[in-house]
Amino acid sequence: MPEPRSRPEIQLLLACARPADDGVARRRIADLCAGGLDWNAVIAAALRHGVLPLVIDRVGTLCAATVPASTREALHAHARSMAGNNLLLAGQMIGALDTLARAGIEALPLKGPALAQRIHGDVLHREFYDVDILVRRADVRAACRLLTGNGYRQDDEHPPISDGPLPDDLHVEMRRTGLSFMLELHWALSTSEDALPVEFDRLWSRRQPVQCLDRSVDALDPADELVFLCIHGARHAWGQLKHVCDVAGIVRAANGLDWDAALRTAQEWGAERALLLGLALAKRLAEIDMPAEMLHRTDAVSRIASGVERRMFEPPPPEPMRLAELHLLRMSLRDRTVDRFRYLLRLLRPHETDRILMPLPAHLRAVHFVARPIRLLVGLLRSRTRKSADSR
Repeated sequence: MPEPRSRPEIQLLLACARPADDGVARRRIADLCAGGLDWNAVIAAALRHGVLPLVIDRVGTLCAATVPASTREALHAHARSMAGNNLLLAGQMIGALDTLARAGIEALPLKGPALAQRIHGDVLHREFYDVDILVRRADVRAACRLLTGNGYRQDDEHPPISDGPLPDDLHVEMRRTGLSFMLELHWALSTSEDALPVEFDRLWSRRQPVQCLDRSVDALDPADELVFLCIHGARHAWGQLKHVCDVAGIVRAANGLDWDAALRTAQEWGAERALLLGLALAKRLAEIDMPAEMLHRTDAVSRIASGVERRMFEPPPPEPMRLAELHLLRMSLRDRTVDRFRYLLRLLRPHETDRILMPLPAHLRAVHFVARPIRLLVGLLRSRTRKSADSR
């Protein structure tokens, strides 16, 4: 059975992931379109991998005449829908940042419209469905009050943050009345499992402006953003080609990227291996250029990169196995043994899900510390058994 990556539909996505002015990639896209493709499979794969805007742009520019009329109409419909969504969210991001700035709260956008503008020069060429904003931990409650006064409300699944400690997952989800998108207010670049030692003041002092909808918006320094995107990709087990395109895009867009600063930042955050894996994948799948020394460093994660690249284009495994692979990858990318141990401890600590699945009186809640690892192990063994049976 051929490797999933060798399918022409996947080859088209990979060609679209390379720079728009790459002559080899442009010819490859034209040849693939002329050779006949399963366009339903192309659209499905592009949606799964979050790169449909790039496919629409490249195909529309290079080979629209060879695409069936029904497919052209489907692509145009997707483009219209995503354009409306992206422009709406870009406007909402700017509005939220303005609301916070008027109150003296410094904030930085993460991913979303600002990243799309930075790496593609256009908010329409990257897929995103929510708005992420980073603030100081000390400003979270004030920021929530301001956004609530501006039409947002905290997601009903969580208690209001004014009623107690800030959530363990280091962000709060808010929605605007009458709109379906989510605004996530973060006070860390990580989840509770990652627990990266990142100070907002340092990020703010290094911020760089990005033009978004004819407005200048403060954003992460490109070197900081590169490390963050590699950590973010690892957090999602590099399950989408979009994450690789983001890393490749920031490398290409940052003329004269400060590679030494990126490496120092990754080392300070205990994320050098995460950075190297992101760069290795961007080299393999999107043909980025990097200094010879940095390319040599990626050899340390070549085996991990091969496994991630293979799984990226395979059908997703059962959920327990997917989660097991995700956590094993995250642990393997910790630079320090102590960080791997801390990650494991945080993983085994009971979560709200455990309390829902096994409600216990207060004096018996210590049982959750035993029940959680057993539940995780049983789920993994069951998924492996099902996968083994399906492969027979």
